[in-house]
Amino acid sequence: AQEMLSNLQTKVLQSIDDENVKTYEIPYEDGGITLESHSQYIVNCCMDIRAEVMTRVHQELLRNPILDPISREIMRHYRLCTAQAKHCFARDKTLNKILRYITGGENHPLCLYGTCGIGKSSIMAKAMMQAKEALGKKAVVVVRFLGCTARSSLLGRTLRSLYRQLSTIFPGHGLTIGQESTELCKAFPRWLELSSNERPLVIFMDSLESMEVSTHDETEGVSNIKWLPHRLPPHTRLVLATNLEVDNMKPLRSWENWPPEAFLEVPRLDMSSQMKIIEKWLTEDGRSFQPHQLQELQQVLKYMDPSDFGTGLLVRLAYQECCRWKSYDEVTPLPRCTHGFIQ
Repeated sequence: AQEMLSNLQTKVLQSIDDENVKTYEIPYEDGGITLESHSQYIVNCCMDIRAEVMTRVHQELLRNPILDPISREIMRHYRLCTAQAKHCFARDKTLNKILRYITGGENHPLCLYGTCGIGKSSIMAKAMMQAKEALGKKAVVVVRFLGCTARSSLLGRTLRSLYRQLSTIFPGHGLTIGQESTELCKAFPRWLELSSNERPLVIFMDSLESMEVSTHDETEGVSNIKWLPHRLPPHTRLVLATNLEVDNMKPLRSWENWPPEAFLEVPRLDMSSQMKIIEKWLTEDGRSFQPHQLQELQQVLKYMDPSDFGTGLLVRLAYQECCRWKSYDEVTPLPRCTHGFIQ
């Protein structure tokens, strides 16, 4: 036993850098390790760990200064964007239409719409990255995944954080950032006019239906859509994404301020696209399904509840559930709707 313990100790020490190893000596008496001597060792160990952690934290803070609230907000949305873009597959037609709008001369916003789980967020994330690449470093590309952070859950907070970001990018603008939502909404067109041929501005705002309006704002006549501009300045583009079936977005369906081409529906994925996505995920994960397992997955996707058919969320949930199967397992009946998979 002593030899095995010694061998284990040697292996552990070999896998750890010398600077991360601390040695303590405990006096051994005739009666063995006493409570007093052992407790002192624990106290010393805790103090050393505390000092080491504080040193490492201090070093990291010096290397990476604490960001101000607006910078943290911007970083959160860009990280979400990077993560979401990885899940965008088989959406080339929609992405090409968005890119043509961004690089074209239209003076109206573009609103993507589709059912919940269709994949609007991943499309918006991918489109944002394509916009940065197409327009180059001179362009200002801003993104907000509404409802994902505290500063993007209410209309007033969202616009205030957006204006603060733009004020650092366009210095000397002469605009003030109000406190009341009514002021912030009225100021939105003026902030959009900060763009120029040298510095075009593209704003992506996903999940418009998730942004709420406070009770106070409602009494002041502020709504989820009244703040949206009718027309845009020449060098500004505004890309929105929402679910028009949600109550607070239904008025947008009959929005007369925008032409019909301002609305772009996100289509459901056909079976061919769904299976290509599955094959891509299998390749990335380095695994495969048995023929009878793959057949069961195809049947589930094909005969899914009509309201869920062709949504990116359902394809992902079905794939993840099938990944629980072993190669020698018989298939187990799969749910036929998104809610069933979540349950």
